[in-house]
Amino acid sequence: LNHFGSNLISFHSQIFSCLIVQLNSQRLAVRKRAITAIGYLVASCNSVLFTELLKVLLNELQKKQINSLTKTYIQCLASISRQAGHKVGENLESIIPLIVHYSQCKDEELIEYSLQAFEAFVRRCPKEITNYIKQ
Repeated sequence: LNHFGSNLISFHSQIFSCLIVQLNSQRLAVRKRAITAIGYLVASCNSVLFTELLKVLLNELQKKQINSLTKTYIQCLASISRQAGHKVGENLESIIPLIVHYSQCKDEELIEYSLQAFEAFVRRCPKEITNYIKQ
């Protein structure tokens, strides 16, 4: 996906379907690899697929459960931002309140992942994040 993502456009929806399933794997190593692959996928996918991915991630984060999958979803948002910040910037109004919520939890690992996501937003969406800096 990193090198030939634009040549695989006809397979993007199938790849997306496989990766979303792997994002919910019980094995942490599988989830981490899925995050990396999703990051490469969003660099070349169309806006419909990107919107679908964001919808899945935000729906899961809106449940406001604190578990290892929540950490995975936040890491995935950060990865997406690093690879396709211009696409994420348009959706920060729905993303930021959720990440702020999780950054105020008592789980130190969740706070760390939230801060990494904020860093990715600031670096890759500097103009769009300006309104949210005080939060």
